[in-house]
Amino acid sequence: MISKTELLDEFFHSLKIAIEARQLGQNEEFILNAISCSTNVLFYDTQNNSLLSDAARKDLFHTCKPFLLATQNEEIQIEAVRVISNLSRHSAICNYFLEDKTFLQTLCCVLDHNLRDLVFYSVGIIINISLHGKAEKI
Repeated sequence: MISKTELLDEFFHSLKIAIEARQLGQNEEFILNAISCSTNVLFYDTQNNSLLSDAARKDLFHTCKPFLLATQNEEIQIEAVRVISNLSRHSAICNYFLEDKTFLQTLCCVLDHNLRDLVFYSVGIIINISLHGKAEKI
């Protein structure tokens, strides 16, 4: 019997493939809805109720990271940062974030954004990294 973690990992892998197969300009609505779906599921993926494997979390991170700066669609940017914010509740992923220097640079750029929600969720990521990650590496 397949576990819920394996089932969700498979689902998110399929979602990742679907997002990456589409060009943003022609598929903004699809990409927004797919990332929003991820945000909603990840809300329930906590330390006490682990729904995904760390490998699936890393895949989601890499799927959403480009949308932090690569689009003018603010809704997609907000949903992407919300996904990453939800992922940042897991220590292993926070440590992974710290190893990704381009992500840290992107996060700094996002902090200078005019959109309040984008900055708010980015600050949440930084707080979670400082709580869960090996923040002395920064």
